[in-house]
Amino acid sequence: MSSSFKTKIEFETRIEQFPFTEEGISELKINSKHGEDWPVVYILNGDEEAYIGETQSAFDRMKQHLANRNTLRRNLTCINLMQSESFNKSAILDIENMLITHMHADGKYILQNTNGGQSRLHNYYQRNLYQSVFKNIWDKLKEKNLVVHELYKVENSEIFKFSPYKELTSEQYKIVDELLKLYVEAMKKDKERIDVVVNGSAGTGKSLIAMYFINLIANILSNNYDFTNSDDFCDDESFFNRSDLIKSVKTYGNYKIGFVVAVPNNKKKEKKVFSSIRDLRKIDVISPSEASRGDYDVLIVDEAHRLKRRNKLTNFGTHDRVNHNLGLSINSTELDWVKLKARKMLVLFYDGNQSVKESDVLKEDFDEIINSSSTKQYFLNSQLRIKGGNEYIDFVKKLFSNYPIKYNVQQEYELKVYDDCNEMFRKIKEKNTKYGGLCRMLSGISFYWRKKARDKRSTKYKQEYDFEINGHKYCWNDEFNAGDFITNDENIDKIGCIYTTQGHDLNFAGVIFGKDISYDTKEKRIVYHINEFIDTNAKSKDPNKTVKNIINAYIILLTRGVYGTYIYAVDKNLREYIKSLIKD
Repeated sequence: MSSSFKTKIEFETRIEQFPFTEEGISELKINSKHGEDWPVVYILNGDEEAYIGETQSAFDRMKQHLANRNTLRRNLTCINLMQSESFNKSAILDIENMLITHMHADGKYILQNTNGGQSRLHNYYQRNLYQSVFKNIWDKLKEKNLVVHELYKVENSEIFKFSPYKELTSEQYKIVDELLKLYVEAMKKDKERIDVVVNGSAGTGKSLIAMYFINLIANILSNNYDFTNSDDFCDDESFFNRSDLIKSVKTYGNYKIGFVVAVPNNKKKEKKVFSSIRDLRKIDVISPSEASRGDYDVLIVDEAHRLKRRNKLTNFGTHDRVNHNLGLSINSTELDWVKLKARKMLVLFYDGNQSVKESDVLKEDFDEIINSSSTKQYFLNSQLRIKGGNEYIDFVKKLFSNYPIKYNVQQEYELKVYDDCNEMFRKIKEKNTKYGGLCRMLSGISFYWRKKARDKRSTKYKQEYDFEINGHKYCWNDEFNAGDFITNDENIDKIGCIYTTQGHDLNFAGVIFGKDISYDTKEKRIVYHINEFIDTNAKSKDPNKTVKNIINAYIILLTRGVYGTYIYAVDKNLREYIKSLIKD
């Protein structure tokens, strides 16, 4: 027998089904090859709910579950046992977590799982192979009508991206652990509010930690955990293994928690994630202005760098009314609102380099909190989203500095500079088909806005396109702030900007460097043309601040693509300069 055939047999996964009854469990013991003393993954399901787990002995575990059938597992009727000759403890923990994350996003079942039982992310022998086996497992689950959607559609969904069921890295785990301790400390006392700032650049997992932390509290307050399932709590990596911490959260905690969404476009998708998890439905997902009207012990602010001040707001009337109602001065900011309304604890997830508008709260205002001796600060350093890793992020950030670095192209990440913008657009469309979506063309804001180029209420602008590059005509997405530009494939022929992409992941991004940026071959430096930067909401009276906004916008666009980024620069010298920094 060849080694490749042997490997295929060893990694073949089969799914056996039994009734979730005493008779069914007895049948499992008698007829299943790996019903006892072998690592397996299982799904218990009913008509609407499911529970996913792993165990070293399916027979013993099913008996434990059946003992809880009148409470936690009362709606479940069927056992689905996944078995393989190749399974080991590390593999089944990993497969279990992948199943939880994906089945939650699939949406066929409401999961009874909490996230606190999941272990920290770790590597193990042949992990890549086991992860590739998961595709085969998913296909078999689809055949048995246990899941609905194709795997790529699940992984492209917003719920998958923001799922609180994902495993944490050691770095992320430690921060959640500290946040949970601080939560208990804050809830115990009626004195000074505890301020926390979690710093991290794009792709380091700020939103994941925010979701995981708030879901963990909700799980505990709802008693949504089951200590009889001993395998879930066999090591110290589980938060639920720490009875003292759980007891403190239950004793002092409450549901007066608000999840503040600073980017308006993100609120709808965040609410969708919260509504998909039973315990999270009790937590308010709110805008900063809604937070100003509430009564909260704890406010958690995602994308805090996008909180607003009055400067260059398109609708400052609402802003002024909130300040008036709160008894604040007219120049008070959304940051002031959440500071005022968070009675016991304020958690800010922050990246100063992602501020792109003049209406964003100034860095100096955040520094006032950050530099306070009483503020707790934490830092996320590991890049997890982008397959190019920290090396690619460093390349992007230093590209705009006086000390650029070269990027060594990696097999895991595709980076390419195009001389033909339309050819790049064609390639992005190909990738969108191959990856099942989430591939888009993006651009810096140095081309005409639609209101100038195609104002239907005016006879002055009649052209049916927004801007032109080398004879090819392009259109912006219909609404610059449209929340579905990324997820709706009807937009594949449109160009997105910073306002439709910030906070989103793409599989591939094609980025156009516009007329606001070029390269001076004599001075050997990048030049910024602020007069070409047409976004009046981001243009500052201070030229240096406008340059900073331009740089931040391009850094955000260049860090959207998970698997690759394509670049076209209107300025040929800039194209050649970027090419010179990429080592193939």
